[in-house]
Amino acid sequence: MDNAAQLSLISLLLLAAIYDVSSNRIPNYCVLAIVVLGISSQILKHGFTGFTGSIGGLFLGLVCFLPFYIKKGMGAGDVKLMAAVGSFFGAKLTLLAVAYTLIFGGLFAVILVLIKGNARSMLTRYFLMSKVIYASGKLIYFPPGSNEPSEIRFAYATAIAAGTFTVLYQHYAIDIDALLQLASG
Repeated sequence: MDNAAQLSLISLLLLAAIYDVSSNRIPNYCVLAIVVLGISSQILKHGFTGFTGSIGGLFLGLVCFLPFYIKKGMGAGDVKLMAAVGSFFGAKLTLLAVAYTLIFGGLFAVILVLIKGNARSMLTRYFLMSKVIYASGKLIYFPPGSNEPSEIRFAYATAIAAGTFTVLYQHYAIDIDALLQLASG
C-alpha cells in the first residue's frame, strides 16, 4: 500500500472516529470512500487479484463483526466500517485488524467502566444471579440497571481506527515523516 493510500485510509478513519465520538454515528460517505479507495488501490497495485483480495477482505470484515450487530453489541456503522477497512487489506490482514480492533475495544471498554461505570453494581448483580443458581439450580437473569457498565456505549470507530493503525504500522512500516510531507503538500 503506497503512502497516498495509507494517508487516505488514516484520514477517513480519523474522520469516522471523530464523527462517531460526537454523534454516535459513522457517516456512510466515509465508509463508501474507504471502500472505493481500498478497492481502487488494490486494483492499481495488483490488478484482478487485488480486486478479488479486496472484495474478500471486505466480506471478511463484514462477517467478523456481523454477529456483534445481530446481538446488538455494536451498530451497523461499526460493521460497515470494519468491512471497508477489509477492502484495503485483503483477508489475512483483515483478520489481524479485526483481532487488534477487538483488543482495543476491550481495553477502551475497561477504561470506560473504570471512569464512568458502576462496576460494584454489576458485580453485585452477577453475585445475586450466582446465588440464585446455587440455591435453586435455576438460571434467573437480572437485567442491568441504567448505571451499570453494560449500558455504557462508546464510539467503536475509535477501536477500529486503533486496530487498523496497528496493522498499518506493523505490516506497512508507516513512514510518519513521508505521510506528513504528503499531507502538507
